[in-house]
Amino acid sequence: MFETARQKLSLHWNRKIASRFTRDDTTSDHPVSLMIPVAPKDVDRASVSIPLMRERVSHPIQKIAVVAPDRAEIRDLCTRLEVDFIDENAPLKDLLGARFEGASGWIRQQFLKLDCPRILGVEDVVVMDSDTYPLRRVVFCDEDGRQILYNGDANQAPFHRFTRAALGALPARPANFVAHCMMFHGPFLGALHTELEAQHGKRWSEALLDLLERPVDQVGSMSEYDLYGQFTARTFATRVTQRWYANIKVTTPEFLGDTPLPAWKRRFRFISNHQRG
Repeated sequence: MFETARQKLSLHWNRKIASRFTRDDTTSDHPVSLMIPVAPKDVDRASVSIPLMRERVSHPIQKIAVVAPDRAEIRDLCTRLEVDFIDENAPLKDLLGARFEGASGWIRQQFLKLDCPRILGVEDVVVMDSDTYPLRRVVFCDEDGRQILYNGDANQAPFHRFTRAALGALPARPANFVAHCMMFHGPFLGALHTELEAQHGKRWSEALLDLLERPVDQVGSMSEYDLYGQFTARTFATRVTQRWYANIKVTTPEFLGDTPLPAWKRRFRFISNHQRG
């Protein structure tokens, strides 16, 4: 009961008070690439979100890549926006093997994110879901060169259970890194893979797939952002910092720009549209 009350108070503080102090970030000189996983159903939202990511992720951008099923509408989107297209099948078949065909789109996207530096051939990749975009200039490294880990609004126990099953103990009150976007730093991600393989005695992707096959009430739900965020915060504590992500959910017309955002929503850092309507 106390924990529930604490979470409600934290949510109220963030939404009503902290959001009023959200400002544009100062441009970082740290180069990054952008990777956006896109499903066919998300093409309309991606056509809006990707240009805004390009404009407002305030780093030198090396490349922008959509990783997606090979569909005509997605290739047309990439041509129109002048971004790279990467067919998701090749990296996924390597990661998932014989289990590739049975994996849902949600699970496929999580594994793509957890291998994104290798897929793009760069060291630092900002991954942002296609149903999310920044409302203002944002950075993923602070002025001291530390990676910024964005925190979500409330405790996410089902995701924490999975992360504990994968990695072991977390802090007594772990942060929530389910924030719709993350910078994956290649060396940190490689260390995560090594840790998973050491603990489970198998390739990291196989270890996660095996956990996913267990009943959800035993291991919870997988979140690639939480897994990377918890591991990085624990293992590289002096090289990262944490910040509230200041995200607000909006309707589809608001997300697409067909309906103006109310003034109170415009003060947030990110908006997302996980539902249609």
